[in-house]
Amino acid sequence: MQNEKTLKAVVIPKSQYVLNGTDYKADIILVEQDTSKEFSAYINDSQTKSENGVIQYAARVNKPGEYTLNGYIDNAQKTPFESHYSVVHSLAVISADKMNVFYVGLENPVSIAVPGFSQDKVIVSISAGSSIKFIRAGHYSVTCPSGVGEVKIDVAVKMDDGTLFRIRTERFRVKNLSRPIVQLGTLHSDDDATVAAIRGNAIRLYASFGNGFVFDGIQLKITGYSFSLARARGGKLISVTGTSEDLPQEAFGIIRALEPGDKIIIDNITGTGPAGPMRFQPFVIGVK
Repeated sequence: MQNEKTLKAVVIPKSQYVLNGTDYKADIILVEQDTSKEFSAYINDSQTKSENGVIQYAARVNKPGEYTLNGYIDNAQKTPFESHYSVVHSLAVISADKMNVFYVGLENPVSIAVPGFSQDKVIVSISAGSSIKFIRAGHYSVTCPSGVGEVKIDVAVKMDDGTLFRIRTERFRVKNLSRPIVQLGTLHSDDDATVAAIRGNAIRLYASFGNGFVFDGIQLKITGYSFSLARARGGKLISVTGTSEDLPQEAFGIIRALEPGDKIIIDNITGTGPAGPMRFQPFVIGVK
């Protein structure tokens, strides 16, 4: 005959980490008991009966905190049981790594984390037309097409029973890249420089989105422009064309003829960037 004193009640929680507003679920079984033998238990002074040898327990939780499930099996020994679980706010963190805006044509880095859930339980989606790519745990990359003013990122988690629980939605503005600026060596547009300074820098053009742009390593290529000299004494512009960042040989002849009061104008600048063909801001510098 089986010794009833060896019987033990066991609580098997579906999860010990519960989102606020969802159910805490657990199975309560009597170990070594024949599953065909039904029993009852008292949980928080309320009697619950088993079905097929198992009590399936569920309780809605609406306040974060630490909780305890305890009671006893209604047998001669009043076999006790106890389990603990935590309830947390359903909070996901979604943040654009650079700023709260996405740029067309760039791979915009995004960090997404859901405390208490492993990466394989986190489901991330983005509104139609844009795409989001998993990079590594907690890190994603978003690309957006032109003509989209806003995107929406949804984060859900897969619960232990296979259902999806939506946690958070975050919206981000989408902007087109501004027209890149051009430098002549280290010289910036709208500055005045001496003839010596211009000659020392007049080797190559450099294109960028400016010092305030938060993305690093953006590749810009200049493919065409007009390089012109406007004489202080007036007259027709002297112009040559260039097809790359390196100045054409004809431009060096213009630079050798510079005089105070003249202006160098580099305009009609075309090139390519991460979103394809682009037009660049003109460059103008005065000679002092």
